[in-house]
Amino acid sequence: MEFVAQPSGPPEARDVEADMLMRREFDLPVGEVESDVAQGLMDAGLLEVIEPGDEVIGVAISIDPEDFDRILLLARSCGLNETMLDGEIYEIVADLAPLYRGHPVLDRFRRTPQVAPGETDDVIDLEIEELSDR
Repeated sequence: MEFVAQPSGPPEARDVEADMLMRREFDLPVGEVESDVAQGLMDAGLLEVIEPGDEVIGVAISIDPEDFDRILLLARSCGLNETMLDGEIYEIVADLAPLYRGHPVLDRFRRTPQVAPGETDDVIDLEIEELSDR
């Protein structure tokens, strides 16, 4: 993931941090780029083809972390990680979800913190005797 500045006026009047977009570039199979989900994201201006190809296409998702409506659109476009595009969308929304803690629609994208190992994490070896009818 990278952040890129998007110009929004004359250089002397710009606030570079306010103009930052999150951009993630990745490759997808042609079939996924031609899917209804991908086409919808392209129509919305969230997904763009950056490197055409015959079997694999380079694409990028660019989003303003402060634009909740577009984050919500991206989240609703995410399936159940059945495709590579779903996985990429999930990662992007999971990175942005902490910014919007008050919105339960993003709950499935929130990463749970790693739990420190405790005493209950020890493996218990139980010797079980096989019982027979003899």
